[in-house]
Amino acid sequence: MVLVRCLTVAVLLLSSALARALPPGMGEIPLELRDGLLWVKVATPQSTNLLNFLVDSGANVSVVDLRVARKLRVKLGRRVQVRGVNAQTEGYWPTALSCTATNVPLPDNFLAVDLGRLSQSCTYSVDGLLGADFFMDRVVQIDFVGRRLRILESFGFLSDLLTALEPESIPLTRPSGTLSPTGGEGWGEGDRFIGSAPSSWMGEILPLEVRRGVLQIQIQVNSHAPDWVRLDTGCASPLEWVVSHDSPRAESFKMSIGLAETRIPQAWVSVRLGREKHQVMAGLHRRELFPSEIGLLGAGFLSRYARVTLDAKGRRLILEPRSMVHSMKGCLPF
Repeated sequence: MVLVRCLTVAVLLLSSALARALPPGMGEIPLELRDGLLWVKVATPQSTNLLNFLVDSGANVSVVDLRVARKLRVKLGRRVQVRGVNAQTEGYWPTALSCTATNVPLPDNFLAVDLGRLSQSCTYSVDGLLGADFFMDRVVQIDFVGRRLRILESFGFLSDLLTALEPESIPLTRPSGTLSPTGGEGWGEGDRFIGSAPSSWMGEILPLEVRRGVLQIQIQVNSHAPDWVRLDTGCASPLEWVVSHDSPRAESFKMSIGLAETRIPQAWVSVRLGREKHQVMAGLHRRELFPSEIGLLGAGFLSRYARVTLDAKGRRLILEPRSMVHSMKGCLPF
């Protein structure tokens, strides 16, 4: 769900070898980074004007603004209760709407809900959200530098991508005691994943889980035990975290505007994702944001990386750091 507002833009130039490694027929959607959020233009046969949608993996389903749905004269679904962060409202599900983003088909059914309050906090009016259902049967790559959302047919492109970088390779590993990207257990340190990774490739492949229709990734905050949080590209802040009795002291406050306006305390925390540790300003919450969920990892965190690839079907998340740019000489934009 959408929170407001922070964005760090990474820098990445990709070599022609990388470009050749990506599969033909890949869908590519221009991406605009504004207000700390990810925007795409969406077309529908019912309108001659393009619609402004946010890429929001934290929403269970894709959403169309209720006023837009009525203006387009689409048939609304049945009335349902909708829960957001610290708010609850009514919506209509399913609302059938045919949409594409640069010829990439979007989900057929949308939740129609009033996004007016959210629009007031953004540069553009928010006509809709691309939710987690958009990610489920695809490999979706978010290029924060090239300003592109790439749609890949399968995760198999990674083997070719790595081979294109450098023939010399080393095992690609992950910490023992975590679930394997294929869903199994017992894959310990030193075990091989898909073939091998070139020694020049500095990215990471981490387990990605799908639970209750949302994408989740494991992080460690301060000295707490690692836990799973919602991967939420519609959250502009780096982290929204449910705190315990030994929580950090709030250092400031921010306003969050999604379905409702909320004043949220903030504090600096340490977040470990994979092998990397980051210092971020986190929003602190006393109650669960959603049932059995203790946090949201947002676009303000993900945008610290050059590219983030979500393979929901294969249960894998690929992170490519900004430092990869400096190790690649003579590169061209993607």
